[in-house]
Amino acid sequence: TKADAEKQLALMETVAEKKRFLESQRRDGLVIMKANYWYEARDAEDNTSEYISLDVTKQLQFWVSNGKLLASAIPKSSWLGFYNLETEVRHESRSSKWDWRIWKCWKKGSSKSKRNQEPPEPHLTIRYSNNGNVYELTVGEKEPFVLPCNEKAECLGDASFVE
Repeated sequence: TKADAEKQLALMETVAEKKRFLESQRRDGLVIMKANYWYEARDAEDNTSEYISLDVTKQLQFWVSNGKLLASAIPKSSWLGFYNLETEVRHESRSSKWDWRIWKCWKKGSSKSKRNQEPPEPHLTIRYSNNGNVYELTVGEKEPFVLPCNEKAECLGDASFVE
């Protein structure tokens, strides 16, 4: 849950800040500049979408060791300091409006409710510096990655010019 993630982050912050400082002192250090775990909640009925995001910069810096960050295919929503954004969105959006959409779908005689469609998956976007350059990478919920991955990530430019 969100409350659990906040408690976990409180325990991770000191170590993350220390690692950020140590990595910034190394030429080949890996500094997580900004990381967002995000989810696009789409409302097919209204044809609108809302972006829900969580700043996970400190959570990722916590896991950096000797200039590397290795992430397996475990869902990111289960990582320390993260939570399931999809559940939070579904929980917050439960209203009479939702019941109305189900009724409209039934009334039209549709056998497929839009509620049963696969929702889009959350993503993780990471901006990091390594070897004097800034890179950005976006991965899916269960997509493994290794940082630095300069061939897969987009190089944004020299670290002295890009924030």
